[in-house]
Amino acid sequence: MKTSGILSRGIGGFLFVLVVLGPVLALAARSIHDVASGHADWLLLALPTGRRLQLLLQSVGFAASVALAGTCAGFVAATALWRWRSGFRPLLLVMALLPAYVHTLAWSTAFAALNALLEPLGFAGIPLRGWGGAIFIQTMALLPAGVYLALVGLESLDRNLIEAARLAAPDAKVLGRVILPLAAPMLAAGAGLLFLLSLIDYTVPSLCLVNVYALEIFAEFGASNEPGRAFLLSLPLLVVTLAALSFAHDRVKHAAQTTGGPRAARPLPPRWPPWFQRLQCGALALLALQIAVPLATLGVTASGWRATADAVSAARNEVFFSFGVCAATALLCLALSPLAALWLWQRSHRNASVWLLLFVPLAVPAPLAGIGLIALWNQPDWHPLYGTRLMPVLAGAARFCSVAAMVLLAQLRQTDPLLFDATRVFQRRPWRGWWRVRLPMLAPGLLAAGCIVFALALGELGATLIVAPPGHATLTMRIYNYLHYGASATVAALCLTMTLLTLAAAGLAAAALKIWHRVNSNEDPS
Repeated sequence: MKTSGILSRGIGGFLFVLVVLGPVLALAARSIHDVASGHADWLLLALPTGRRLQLLLQSVGFAASVALAGTCAGFVAATALWRWRSGFRPLLLVMALLPAYVHTLAWSTAFAALNALLEPLGFAGIPLRGWGGAIFIQTMALLPAGVYLALVGLESLDRNLIEAARLAAPDAKVLGRVILPLAAPMLAAGAGLLFLLSLIDYTVPSLCLVNVYALEIFAEFGASNEPGRAFLLSLPLLVVTLAALSFAHDRVKHAAQTTGGPRAARPLPPRWPPWFQRLQCGALALLALQIAVPLATLGVTASGWRATADAVSAARNEVFFSFGVCAATALLCLALSPLAALWLWQRSHRNASVWLLLFVPLAVPAPLAGIGLIALWNQPDWHPLYGTRLMPVLAGAARFCSVAAMVLLAQLRQTDPLLFDATRVFQRRPWRGWWRVRLPMLAPGLLAAGCIVFALALGELGATLIVAPPGHATLTMRIYNYLHYGASATVAALCLTMTLLTLAAAGLAAAALKIWHRVNSNEDPS
């Protein structure tokens, strides 16, 4: 029995490494082979100089601006929502999973309507192109994530410490001297995550007609068709993204050491100074617009349900293909992530470098993940697999399997480990322990992880665009191609469909997380 358990864990670990880390490892091996085979001059691609250095600095500046704006606005909004505890978190999770290109179309349409009203009155139009527009749209797209992470940081604080401080000082001083320092590690981790998400994706900048380093990787591979060159070109960006991932992980560890203690029930509402109340109103207004503008503009531009139905009918092949890819991606991630989550849970405090290694895919730009899949699977022994409809599934799993593992790991950290120890003692077979104890306990987390992966895979573009087989396209690919021709009723209808599908999957994930929270929390869930 012990031998079979070790064998099953070994097979599961090998498959996880193959699917999640395999593309990056294949790219590294391919680059080493190419350099050793007489292409030593390719090493110059790893040194950002001239235009590439300027592009890297612009990309870092873009991501840093989004992270700063999203974290500041998210923290201010979170201080206003804090009184309602976790009531708003499901809605924030739902909106955080909406693809960024949907926000691009929505805000472009909204600003076009606003400019149509301003220009006849003699006012200059507000451009939504260039770096300013890209920063604004990316910030609005990630604002729910910024608020969510800030709420997590605030809700993890010991309310008894805060209430004790409020007895000795005004609420404004308590905010600056107690709340902000205690929440700073989690806020910094959230800023690192927003920075990372903005740095590895090129969707919003490309639609705003600006170039970023992640798009340069895609262009290099398109021009040379050499995975090794693309990997060497991406090394400067990987150094920055891995540093951001390491920073976020370190801040989360520090945040865990500063939290704890029971919370005071129903504290008195804080009395903020007028200037801070105005900031809160502004942040909440931005959050409300982030939710309302996509739904309103897409609903109006789509020209009614009949036009939406016609657009979806014309794109039915892409819709069905997207559903199949997303469902298969979610199932594959659910098959691989529980073993990784359990392994991390049992060894989470032993080796931080191993923890970071398993989450390297979060720091890999989307185009590089697709190029890595080509380097891994475009081999003579794998030709029956390469170029099939399974490649987009592997692309989604390579990018989002770590996300599923993180969701399950968060659930496991709130589970009594003695229950699993008792299962190992009394189980007759390992599979019976999994079937009768572990899976029922992990069911809410598995449902949430599967829905989150489904929603993320539905909006995935960078890797899928590279590995999609000829004659097949996802709904996201169709929308992205149409967006370059400007807003239209067809594009708005498809984006509205994508929005509703994403909201449905994310809403189911939020409901599962809510059920899990109510079952496992020692607090009154109300």
